[in-house]
Amino acid sequence: MSSNFVPDYDFLNSLDPSDPAHWSIWEHAVRRAEDTPDAHFAVAPSLELTFSQLVRDSEVLAARLHALGVQAGDSVSYQLPNSYEALIVFLAAMRLGAIANPLMTTYRARELRHILKEMRSKILFIPSVYRRQDYRDLVRQVDLPDSVHVVVCGESGGFTPFDKLMSGDNAGAAPDYLRRPDDVAVVVYTSGTSGMPKGVQHSQRTLIYDSYTAAINALAGAADVSLVPSSFAHIGGLCHAHIVPLLLGSTMCF
Repeated sequence: MSSNFVPDYDFLNSLDPSDPAHWSIWEHAVRRAEDTPDAHFAVAPSLELTFSQLVRDSEVLAARLHALGVQAGDSVSYQLPNSYEALIVFLAAMRLGAIANPLMTTYRARELRHILKEMRSKILFIPSVYRRQDYRDLVRQVDLPDSVHVVVCGESGGFTPFDKLMSGDNAGAAPDYLRRPDDVAVVVYTSGTSGMPKGVQHSQRTLIYDSYTAAINALAGAADVSLVPSSFAHIGGLCHAHIVPLLLGSTMCF
């Protein structure tokens, strides 16, 4: 906790309900990249990601996704561990006006098949192998329709490599799109312990409210570094990893 922290309780009141930019996670990211471009957004082993790098790489991925046919309102699913790629995929979805759909890495074929069908996902990002599970084999078990584009972070095994997608031919800029505050921005699924996982919808407005009030309750400020051990596919991990640093200009590590 910063010793000189003074909670800015007027922040939420300053957000104009009629101005979509005030409720755009992407616009908050752009503002941070402009105000503090070299400040660290995220730090992890072998990773130091600044706000400017976050926005730049997310912009690149958003353009690549648009070239693959992902548009505003489409679902971008990703079953990734906490990682650089998960951070970029989330913000690229916000840039496009798409729906981010983070999936717990503990889901197996039964849950994955159900969720991807229900979300009508256009694209799925997976790791090659994580905690002894080969996610390429998992996807093959699901027998996805050809309309779902699979991108692999690591050895691709016949699918599209994430690195190749990011370094491909210039796809131009993604179209400008500013979602309405109460449009669905994220769908997070439950664990499925008492049945099939159920999707919970979150708007940009609710995510920003939740994230900033959590920061206030923690007395967090721009000078703080927060540890995020929770999965980014969990609503707590998602807010603290993706959104709190954008609102405060703080740094998170994982």
